[in-house]
Amino acid sequence: PLRDFATVSLVGYGNFVLVLHPSVAARNVNELIAIAKASPGKLTMASAGVGNMAHLTGELFMSMTGTRFVHVPYKGGGPAMTELLGGQVALYFSTVVVALPHIKAGKLRALAVTGTNRASVAPEWPTMAEAGVAGYAVDGWYGMLMAARTPTPIIKRFAISLHRALQANDVKQRLASQGIDTAVSTPEALRKIIVSEL
Repeated sequence: PLRDFATVSLVGYGNFVLVLHPSVAARNVNELIAIAKASPGKLTMASAGVGNMAHLTGELFMSMTGTRFVHVPYKGGGPAMTELLGGQVALYFSTVVVALPHIKAGKLRALAVTGTNRASVAPEWPTMAEAGVAGYAVDGWYGMLMAARTPTPIIKRFAISLHRALQANDVKQRLASQGIDTAVSTPEALRKIIVSEL
């Protein structure tokens, strides 16, 4: 529960990307929606498990577009990606960093990122909203928490040090290589994000 933690700061945002196996004819989000509507329940959607972010991201997509994919949950992102690469499933909402090498190698097709903003590591990919699903936004975020009983002065000191570290170019570049765009916040702002997400 949130009451067990003290919020410190945001660390950054990381997008998911909707990726397809090349056997799916869609070249953009609208084409995928048309294919899915023409054959409801024919396309399969991998996830790293029931109720995880990839699954819920896909459920939101289906809800907002009036489409229906067959959900195929795996025991983790590795098996889900392996099955997508092998063509056993048609699509997957993957983290950018996991999907990127396969997209660059031509083994998968990226249609759009799920976040409010484009991914800095692949700015050519549109957001889902830009691709035609108005109002769709799933931002994966990372934040720093401490034990609830941590004294406020220590939290503030730690937040200042974290903010300083996140401004360093080498830290920004390292996080960007992992698909994370750095961002900072006040402890109160992070708490509001968490409460809103819950």
